[in-house]
Amino acid sequence: MPVADLNSNIQDGPGAFYGVSSQYTSSENMTITCSTKVCSFGKQVVEKVE
Repeated sequence: MPVADLNSNIQDGPGAFYGVSSQYTSSENMTITCSTKVCSFGKQVVEKVE
């Protein structure tokens, strides 16, 4: 199963925003799952799976 590594240095501070937009095309029906995790002080505090 292919995995996209979106790890990057994201600027923080008041009003900081990070957004990602992706489009996938296939001749076959597929289920795509996107997992977003938020970490604070090295510990995961939120995970959203779509």
